Amino acid sequence: MIGEDIDRFAISRDYALGLHLFLERLSGLPADERRCAKGQVTGPFSFAMTVTDEAKRSLAYTPEFHEIATQGMAMKARWMARRLREAAGSALVVLDEPYLCAFGSAFVNVSREDVAGAIDAAAAAIHAEGALAGIHCCGNTDWSLVFSTQVDLINFDAYAFFQGIPLYPEPLRAFLDRGGILSWGIVPTSPDDHLDASNLLHLLDDHLTQLAARGLDSSRVLHQSMLTPSCGMGTYTEGSADRVVDLLLQLADKVQRRAGL
Repeated sequence: MIGEDIDRFAISRDYALGLHLFLERLSGLPADERRCAKGQVTGPFSFAMTVTDEAKRSLAYTPEFHEIATQGMAMKARWMARRLREAAGSALVVLDEPYLCAFGSAFVNVSREDVAGAIDAAAAAIHAEGALAGIHCCGNTDWSLVFSTQVDLINFDAYAFFQGIPLYPEPLRAFLDRGGILSWGIVPTSPDDHLDASNLLHLLDDHLTQLAARGLDSSRVLHQSMLTPSCGMGTYTEGSADRVVDLLLQLADKVQRRAGL
């Protein structure tokens, strides 16, 4: 059965050399230094919207192609979850879903049920390997849809696109009630020279205040949160990436010290 042939959906070394080198290096570290690993794959909805048939029509608009695309990407995610779990004690696989920014617009005629179903199928595949499932969207979207899915973690651009999150207090509360984690992309990947950790802490506090005004417990939100850069840095220079990571570590230190962690 295809569902049992995970290696059929392997991400090849030729396609993703960095991933394979990462897994090899990770496996060689002492166990206490590889307690958790995170990987990211193309999300099933974005894949089905981006890849087209011979008529240049997105696969998402043809039921049989949509099923193949979404199930195929779910298996890719499961393969990554298995490999990360082999290399580390626990794992998180994040679905990259930039096309969620266009969901609900006149340019995307895909039902809410189909989008949520595709994400849930991938989350179920990741969970089948004992890993956590996350989702990343670095723009505005219908967050009530995202909160309703079976992912464990939601990573969003909290620096530039936080404004959509407080619009859905009850779906967010339900997500937190089932143990969900908010992953705040609070450090911009292109910070200006005047931005420092104190500025970012003030911004984070402002965002938490907005959620509190919608009836959410700020302390609880913070304890079910993690901090990250706002997006990926694969195309950045080493120096630029270091600047972002340094800011992130400084902000995390301030938050932890204030919370007494």
